[in-house]
Amino acid sequence: GTTEKAEELLDDMEARVDVITAKTANLPESERTSVFYLVWHDPLMTSGGDTLINEIIEIGGGRNIFEDVSGAAVVGLEDLIARNPQVIIAGVGMGLDVATTMEVFQSEPRLAETDAMKNSRVYGIHLDISGRTGPRIVEGLEAFAKAIHPELFQ
Repeated sequence: GTTEKAEELLDDMEARVDVITAKTANLPESERTSVFYLVWHDPLMTSGGDTLINEIIEIGGGRNIFEDVSGAAVVGLEDLIARNPQVIIAGVGMGLDVATTMEVFQSEPRLAETDAMKNSRVYGIHLDISGRTGPRIVEGLEAFAKAIHPELFQ
C-alpha cells in the first residue's frame, strides 16, 4: 500500500544521494570546486554557511565561497570577485530567469576576471528542485553535483 510506496521513494532518494556522496565525500579540500550561489542580483545576495544550499554545495563536492556568512546575505561585488569562484550557480524561477541572470553577469566587466566566467561555468538551477525541502531536492542535488563536478557525473 501507501507505506510501501513511501518506503520505496525514500529508498530511491537515499540511493541517489549515495551515488553522489560516494564520489564526493572523500574529495580533498584542494579538489573541492569553489562555488558562488546567486540568490538575487540587485542587491547581490547569496546563501551562507548555515543554509540548505550550502549543504547541497558541500554534498555536491563544492565549497561555498561565502560559507562564512549567515542566511541569505547581501555581499559586495568586489568581495565576490576577490573570492574568485570556479562555478557560479544561480537559483532561477520565481521571477528570476537564466537569461536575466546571464545578462547581469555579462554586463559586469569585472566579473569576467573570475574563473567561472572565463571557463563558462555559470549555471541556472530551478528553485523548484533546489529552493525548498521535499522529494525534488534530490534532483536539485544532482543538478548541483553535475555543475560542480561534471567530470564525476557524466
